[in-house]
Amino acid sequence: MKSKIWAVMVITITATAIALAQSPAPRDDGYISTYRPLPSGGGSDVRTRDDSRGRVEAMREQMGGDLTPEFMQSLMSAADAQRAQYGPDGRGAVKSVSGGVWTNIGPDRSNWLQNGVRVNESDTGRVRTFLVNPANDDVVYILTSGGGLWKTTNFSAPSPAWRAVTDGILSTSGGGAALGKNPETIYLGTGDPFDRGVGGFAYTSTDGGNTWSSGVKLGPSTVVTDVKIDTTGASDVALIATNGGLFRSTNGGGTYAGVLNGLIWSLQRSSAGWLAVRTLNGVDDAIVVSTNQGATWAPIPNSGNVFSSVGRTTLAVGRPGDNVVYAFAATRGDAAQKDLYRSTDGGLSWVALGLPAKKPVNPNDDQPDMDIMAGQAFYNQMVLVDPNDPSRNTVFIGGQLSAAKSTDGGATWRIITNWLEQFRLPYVHADFHAAAFGTLKGAPALLFGTDGGLFVSTDGGATFSSEKNDGISSYLIYALASNPKHADDVLIGLQDDGTRLRIGSSGTYNQVFGGDGFGVGWSQAEDNVTLASYVFSFIIRNPRNPPSVEGKWQVGWIGIDEFFNPNLSYFVTALATPNASVDPAGLTFFHRTRFKLYRTTNGAVSWQSVFETPTVPAPKPTDPPVHTVALRAGSHPMGISPVDLDHFGVLGNAGNLWFTTDGGATFINRVLTSLVPAWPGFNASLAYGSNTSMYVGNEAPIGTAIRVIKSTDGGNTWTNASTGLPPVPIAKLLVSPRDPGIIYAGTWIGVYETTNGGATWHLFGSGMPIVAVSDLYMPPDASFLRVSTYGRGVWETRF
Repeated sequence: MKSKIWAVMVITITATAIALAQSPAPRDDGYISTYRPLPSGGGSDVRTRDDSRGRVEAMREQMGGDLTPEFMQSLMSAADAQRAQYGPDGRGAVKSVSGGVWTNIGPDRSNWLQNGVRVNESDTGRVRTFLVNPANDDVVYILTSGGGLWKTTNFSAPSPAWRAVTDGILSTSGGGAALGKNPETIYLGTGDPFDRGVGGFAYTSTDGGNTWSSGVKLGPSTVVTDVKIDTTGASDVALIATNGGLFRSTNGGGTYAGVLNGLIWSLQRSSAGWLAVRTLNGVDDAIVVSTNQGATWAPIPNSGNVFSSVGRTTLAVGRPGDNVVYAFAATRGDAAQKDLYRSTDGGLSWVALGLPAKKPVNPNDDQPDMDIMAGQAFYNQMVLVDPNDPSRNTVFIGGQLSAAKSTDGGATWRIITNWLEQFRLPYVHADFHAAAFGTLKGAPALLFGTDGGLFVSTDGGATFSSEKNDGISSYLIYALASNPKHADDVLIGLQDDGTRLRIGSSGTYNQVFGGDGFGVGWSQAEDNVTLASYVFSFIIRNPRNPPSVEGKWQVGWIGIDEFFNPNLSYFVTALATPNASVDPAGLTFFHRTRFKLYRTTNGAVSWQSVFETPTVPAPKPTDPPVHTVALRAGSHPMGISPVDLDHFGVLGNAGNLWFTTDGGATFINRVLTSLVPAWPGFNASLAYGSNTSMYVGNEAPIGTAIRVIKSTDGGNTWTNASTGLPPVPIAKLLVSPRDPGIIYAGTWIGVYETTNGGATWHLFGSGMPIVAVSDLYMPPDASFLRVSTYGRGVWETRF
């Protein structure tokens, strides 16, 4: 079962969601997370655990802290400049002067998922919200975390035809969305509160998502948490909740004005007016009310101070304007679930429903009590009131592993879903974020949105279907690898959707291992070994390809002393695979922990440490030595020469690079921040063109123009090689196996190419939306380029 052992960390979601103050350029060694989950032994029980807090903290450590409004503005400006330079294609995506057309190859469905048990279901990426057209039940929108807004006009079909409608704007990071009085009008805010992406901007469409306005910056915000529209007047009043306050528009989204400061988590309109949940200065969340369409706000009376000492809270009503309101709340600091509250006067006063003391009528091992949020109260909160119940006593809540239903106003509860279809309960993926009511063929339909997509019930939650996920390519992908012998086979690691495998040319990718999936590897000379991973150096190996059955995977971490030790290993488990030209046996791979570089030469049967960062004696003689610098926390800090296995290297914090020319017997250190003026550190990716030509890209969360540097003398001297690159982070560099002068850069806004060894760069390929590229793959014959994205699936172009 999924472990519930979590470190208690009193940290406000304001800090987690992203700081707002003007700040100097961050340092890549300036933020070291104190969050340390308890690993519960490191055996097979941990492979299914999703650690959303660890994921957020890992990103902060990688980025040197919280992403700033200035950085978001620089990303937006860079994407806008890219479009202005290259022009939009017919779909609104950016076209290029070089390269062919990008084709999305999924994932857009699954046949089955394996996570200790096998579940014959489909899924997709994380859902932020649902929009149901009140004038046409078949028109439904789903806003996804990293894949933008998707639309169907035949929702009643078993597998609706979905279309991404925000590929043409400058961000696919979903924050919130709502329909206007005219359901063809959509108000959209970008910036998922829990992940990377261009956020803190508002867009408007007046034609059902076909075209969009330019982005409007929402003050100092970097994420959007909720969007609601007041349709009670002659024209729409748009309210957008962010981590930089509440913003209001009375002119159709043309301009916005800040009307409430603080972090605003949730908005609802009740009989008392508009309600908002606000956090100020990282202290308790409180509810404020507006009686003039959000123009001004005041604290609720809160008789008896019942609603107090709470953290993040989600509000729900059956229909806008209701007397009955529910509030699902975390404890102060969001460390745990606190309670569900009910109001009968529009949210002015509250009654606690006592969830901590309740048990469901059908408890199970995963959900023995009503602690639905479990250890992820800051992350997964869902509450929905049935508008078809006149008493508003039918209410649904969801959190980590389960959803529950009450038909008596919260007095008693029944568990209605399980994350692995156990205990005779229907399958709904873990981690609940959104819910809505729609209509299917005239009957009420219940829609739940989770880390695994969309789940629909037409019988009040007795059963659920996942088939309407088919066609939505919105998975959040960290890394990919492919089969050198069967080019269509793809292996990817995803956020909370495990490790996925495609065999053949379809868009179906089945989950072959559960939990978060990070680094993956595939022997490139021969189809010998595949590697997959989970967090903190949890590596598994499969010597019997294809890796299509969970039972094929074997332990692959033997020899890694830091295995599942968060103090010494990273949340993001990075893997590097040599080119086919230097590893004909297909048994060599590389992995890094916080302070060590590891190599295996037997397909991960065992690993050996080949490098450790420098240490100094500890203050106490009895303590172990203290490392003076850490290796980089990202996904691609290792590089290997295409000429031989004697030349490889690894990137460190504070601009450090270590590399060897003798197979690891000795290592040379270069501090790139000292060798190249204006190099910001944040070394992200190392790529070799030969034994003497090397490239390093950075992912600095600032708008610096210097993004790639190059050495032509084996790493002794370095020069800027960024001409033509946008001033945005680079996740991965890849040198073409066909020509060492051709290099590709996967950036936060697309793929760039140089054909002259880094002298100049240009956008590569047409038709891909502006999305963060997380990995690049090219086969030994260089016949195609395949890339993974963080939210819009896998894309490829053939040569």
